[in-house]
Amino acid sequence: KEPTVGGANIIERCYVAGSLYGAADVSGFTGRTDQGANLNNNYANVVIEAGREAYGFAQEIVEYNAKIQNCHALGVIRKAQNASGFVGSITNGTVSDNYAAFWTVSADTWYPFYESKTGGSKSNNYYLAECSINTSTGTPNTPDYNTNGVQGKTYQELSALNISGQKK
Repeated sequence: KEPTVGGANIIERCYVAGSLYGAADVSGFTGRTDQGANLNNNYANVVIEAGREAYGFAQEIVEYNAKIQNCHALGVIRKAQNASGFVGSITNGTVSDNYAAFWTVSADTWYPFYESKTGGSKSNNYYLAECSINTSTGTPNTPDYNTNGVQGKTYQELSALNISGQKK
């Protein structure tokens, strides 16, 4: 089971680097983010190998007062059924000024930033649009990203942004 971050916890300037292996629900940084959690200026630089679901940074953000800001996830995802570059689902909370940069993905279904959202606030979020993907359809899924604060960028465009999403 993925760890839960909540209860008004603040996690800042931390990182995960390395290889992560699991049968299902493998996340690069944390699992469920809820109840006032504030994740700020963190990153995951990972190789994820998952039998089922893989999430670059977090599995889900579920509470209205939870925040993931100024964070990023990058690396490689292999052998997943469903994979999300940054977060699996956004039910509530704030997800802003983040990016996901996975340069190689092997999954049945690939969502470059998030898989599903039913609420919450999203702004200034980005994903690497130039990546090597091996999926059943051959294309990434980008469900209404442009209207929900998520944009695809080239490597050069991502490099020109600082972590808060503003140009250098």
